[in-house]
Amino acid sequence: MAIAVGAACITRGTTAPASYTFASKNGAADGTGTITSVCVYPGTNMTGIEFAVFEDKGANVLDCGGNTDGSNLAATTGEAPKTFTSAGLDFVAFVVNTGEYAGIYYTGGGLRLDNAGVSYWWLNSDEIFNGNSDTFSSSSPRIISLLMAGVEGEPPEGNFLPGSFNRGMNLGMNRGMN
Repeated sequence: MAIAVGAACITRGTTAPASYTFASKNGAADGTGTITSVCVYPGTNMTGIEFAVFEDKGANVLDCGGNTDGSNLAATTGEAPKTFTSAGLDFVAFVVNTGEYAGIYYTGGGLRLDNAGVSYWWLNSDEIFNGNSDTFSSSSPRIISLLMAGVEGEPPEGNFLPGSFNRGMNLGMNRGMN
């Protein structure tokens, strides 16, 4: 069964700035498995992109679960949807649990966002990655164009980031949330 985390990967009215970690409150993971694809909609060329999933511990404290390892940072060119896949070796697949939220950090450019939807968390840092926890700020209403997908169930053997794959999940890009 397909799993999705995040909101539709569509154009939106403005862009979110670089050098922040964002976690979308729109579309918590609807299952447990392994993230195998991520779609972003850039407003401008994006560089140094890292992806993660976050567990809400309450009081705006987020715990980073599975994440890309940062050694193969992604980039986009132009303003059009861009899908990264583990099969295409754009990133190393990572695990997500039911109820976790899609997250992103990038060093340059901007991700499309609207002043609509539920809200997002933000942190002026990328230090949250690699299993760390931190207290985020929350902005409402906000929705970012970030959608993760994969397949439900235990992660298969192979292309995984060591140390962050005991959490379990895979997604399917078919959830079109606005």
